[in-house]
Amino acid sequence: MIRAATAASLLVLATAAAADAQSFNSDKLYVKDVVGVITVETGVGDEIVVDIEGGGDFYELPKIHLDGDRVEILGRQRVRYSNCRTRNGEAEVRLRRRDDYRDLDAFARITVTAPEGLFLEISNGLMQADVGDLGGADIGLGGCADIRIGDINGPADLSINGSGDLYAGDIAG
Repeated sequence: MIRAATAASLLVLATAAAADAQSFNSDKLYVKDVVGVITVETGVGDEIVVDIEGGGDFYELPKIHLDGDRVEILGRQRVRYSNCRTRNGEAEVRLRRRDDYRDLDAFARITVTAPEGLFLEISNGLMQADVGDLGGADIGLGGCADIRIGDINGPADLSINGSGDLYAGDIAG
């Protein structure tokens, strides 16, 4: 009886978590001032689906909305003056001078599924990101980041101003 109740409770929690994902009819994604871990799986469906978890009393989760034909994930504070460091291969972030350093996965954990041909734009942010193949990209990193992108089958403008690493497959644009 207890197992059945526990299983039912887990099913309710899983359903509630899945209901938090937001869907948008778009093939353009803009990410700005986000702190955390991002996974973008491309070639999935006809919509962009965004799910954000994590945060806490030390970090307000980014907001998501549609601006014209572009989905925007916007951090709620500027990350330009934040501090980053790497320990044992793991990035840690301090958002304000008096804050403690925290692992990136303690902040936002963002999962995105998107159609083939996604155009991705990133402006600033402190993130670890794994991204599938793209139709185009405009990536401007200002801060620490580790971004891995599959092939880019269109225009690509990639720049780093900070301690980030950017890896990309073949670029056709």
